[in-house]
Amino acid sequence: MQHPPAEKGQRIPLFSYIFALMAGILLIYGFIQFKNEYSAVLSLSPFNIYLGVNAQTLVRTGALFPPCMRASLELTPSQSYPCANASNWVYEIPMTGGGTCQLENVCGLTPFKSAQAPDQAFRFLTALLTSGGVFQYVINMLFLLSYGAMVERQMGTLRYIYIFIVSGTFGYCFGSVFIHDNVALMGCLVPIFGLAGASLMDGFRSWQSTLYPGSPILRFLLVIVLGVIVGYLPGYNNFCHLGGLMGGILAQWSIWSSQAKFLEQRVRWLMMMAFRLIALVALIVLFYEVLSNFYTNHSWSQGCNWCQFVSCLPFYNTCSSL
Repeated sequence: MQHPPAEKGQRIPLFSYIFALMAGILLIYGFIQFKNEYSAVLSLSPFNIYLGVNAQTLVRTGALFPPCMRASLELTPSQSYPCANASNWVYEIPMTGGGTCQLENVCGLTPFKSAQAPDQAFRFLTALLTSGGVFQYVINMLFLLSYGAMVERQMGTLRYIYIFIVSGTFGYCFGSVFIHDNVALMGCLVPIFGLAGASLMDGFRSWQSTLYPGSPILRFLLVIVLGVIVGYLPGYNNFCHLGGLMGGILAQWSIWSSQAKFLEQRVRWLMMMAFRLIALVALIVLFYEVLSNFYTNHSWSQGCNWCQFVSCLPFYNTCSSL
């Protein structure tokens, strides 16, 4: 089955372009905030390999940081934390040390409704827009404006937005139950995995009517391989990528159109509607299960000795915080 023609104006990957612009604006805002707090443009001690700011500023501009989203067993709202300074590791918030800042000050953005109950769940979304620096922004945009824009042209903007947001938020929800609470994550590579999965499902469905049926598989493999490699860099997480892939496939299944018309092929039409409903229910159940574990501080990496190596290589003590 070929994709239905996109609506007028959707041949331009409008959402991809707008998203890239918004992410760029947020990156610049992070630099401005870092300059105001540290009197420097870049984090040099330690050096941010992406040419960007440090962890505190990333958190204050929307990175996924679990202690800002729910009560943490590792970083509690009642204790004091080191205030903003240039000596903190670029993707981790120090868990010990002197300071007079409260967790609410570390998180920034919006105040907690209750001082003892962090509630910034919106970070599952804002993390998509946040970039760790210039190089990470470039990496993300290479994926988004090449592969992502192509997928948007194929499936239309509305469907693209749905899959992008659902797979992105589910990916970060899924990855959040595998990381320690002092780690910050960010970037839009997570929904790219979701789009890859959704595009692959469409490729399988239109196999017989496509001129080059192997193209979707090759593109999928290329994106996945490159994405997994990038997933070993700081600020990325391959568990988030896996969650994005799962979310993208289920999101695509939940809105698959039926080739059968209700009045002509009722059984086939009803079967497709049932399939869509099952996919939607499965997606909701997975969201509920993952979020339940996240908000109860149940880490799925406990007792899993190999899980840390899914997103880091055992060199230079890079896995110590995962």
